[in-house]
Amino acid sequence: MVAERLRYRWWVLVNTFLVFTIAFGMGWTYIVMIVFQVLDDLGLTMVDWGTIWSAVSLGSLLFAIIGGALGDRFGIRLIVGLGVVLMGAFLALRGTATGFSTMYAWMFLFGVALAFTFPNVPKALGMWFPPQEFGMANGIALAGYGIVNK
Repeated sequence: MVAERLRYRWWVLVNTFLVFTIAFGMGWTYIVMIVFQVLDDLGLTMVDWGTIWSAVSLGSLLFAIIGGALGDRFGIRLIVGLGVVLMGAFLALRGTATGFSTMYAWMFLFGVALAFTFPNVPKALGMWFPPQEFGMANGIALAGYGIVNK
């Protein structure tokens, strides 16, 4: 039982690394490569883009405590899974934006979904790794975000 738990924690680390790499890193920042095309398509200015880009952070700021509480109440796996699915849905819906308001709404809701996952992923690592290894495990998971944004 103990050996199985020790092996499984590495699977948890791989999954958290992938969440940080794909959902957070790529999901949040891939759009910066096509900002000018998006602005042209929607008839927006760079100032509008700054406001839209801040919607992700605002959604995360307002809902991070709720996301952590939901993870405590309903379980980390369920809430992180729901958050990742919602992030994907809101990213896909960004493609339907017709102007400032709809793009802002999708970016804000992406931030809300991000707030479901962001406080719970390190919590999952803390459940599987002892305190003397938690820093290393959390650093590896967070490196996934950094790999995308280098």
